[in-house]
Amino acid sequence: MTMQDNRRLFDITTRNQLYIEGVKGGMFLDFQRMLAELSKELQDLFGRMKYRSLDLLNKAQLNALLVRLRRVQYRIFGSYAGQLVKQIEAFMNASLVVNRRMFGSFFHPPGVDNDGVQSDEDAADFIAMFIDANQTTPVFGVAAITGSGAALWARLKNLPMPANGVLVANFVKAFGNSAQGQIENIVKQAWANGLSVEELVAVLVGKPGAVLGGVQQGSSSQVDRIKNQGRAVIDTVVQFVAAGVSAAVASAFFNRYVWNSIIDSATTDICRHRDGKIFEFATGPRPPAHMRCRSHITPLTQTGAAYAAASLGSWLASQPEPVQKDFDGGTSQPLTLAQYESKLARILS
Repeated sequence: MTMQDNRRLFDITTRNQLYIEGVKGGMFLDFQRMLAELSKELQDLFGRMKYRSLDLLNKAQLNALLVRLRRVQYRIFGSYAGQLVKQIEAFMNASLVVNRRMFGSFFHPPGVDNDGVQSDEDAADFIAMFIDANQTTPVFGVAAITGSGAALWARLKNLPMPANGVLVANFVKAFGNSAQGQIENIVKQAWANGLSVEELVAVLVGKPGAVLGGVQQGSSSQVDRIKNQGRAVIDTVVQFVAAGVSAAVASAFFNRYVWNSIIDSATTDICRHRDGKIFEFATGPRPPAHMRCRSHITPLTQTGAAYAAASLGSWLASQPEPVQKDFDGGTSQPLTLAQYESKLARILS
């Protein structure tokens, strides 16, 4: 294999990463729909209050209000947390299919279609045959990358994420608990400050003129802040799973990989330092290095230097026209998992 092979590996893994950014966007749309439901429920809850100023509530009445608030939040956040973990597992399964076919088709084995793409069944069989013939050692084992995905999910969900050392399900649950606690604390603070119901609702869901604890007119509402926190959770967890699946499958074929960072004004020191560095699959670090990390890994052949694009813009300009259209301006459109899987031919174009 040559430098040209490493260039192709960079191209297909970078295209894959950009489509994964679209998957993150699709999950974020679901999260925004949940927040819209939460905003409506909060407005309804406080709109039914007998008093229009919170300082008219005695302590018992405040506690009763907080109990109702917890019920609303637990129903919404609790349901969403379970839904998100299921979405992440579904993404892992879709990513496993894409990676098996992506790296299997890279070797041009028998069974590719007119687009140069293998079926998933043929790809899984080819990977097992390749491992047996070459005595390679996938980082999560053979069964994890040739089976249904259950074995790989069992491994990934029990690994701490490099960004924070927390397991996926625990991270999602902690986010939901934190968001609920933030809203409850604002209600308590509003009661202590004697805010009107209208002022409280403005602070929570966003209305002009809201003032509470440094929140001034034009500032983000609490729901806005939760939205930003939720985006960070989604982006980080998806990136962790994507890197894990990539390493699981690619390590069946390759021993080494390159850490590829997106270099711009938002790049962190750790990702800037790791960009272009070569690691062993068995021992090297994997993204995400931090919250909302955008780095990905590219397997490296035994011969030839690692390829790195000068910039995302220059790289996109060199890509096939359908790929350029998908990422016009360097951004990804929100994708469902089915749409993500359908992009395989373009990933390999």
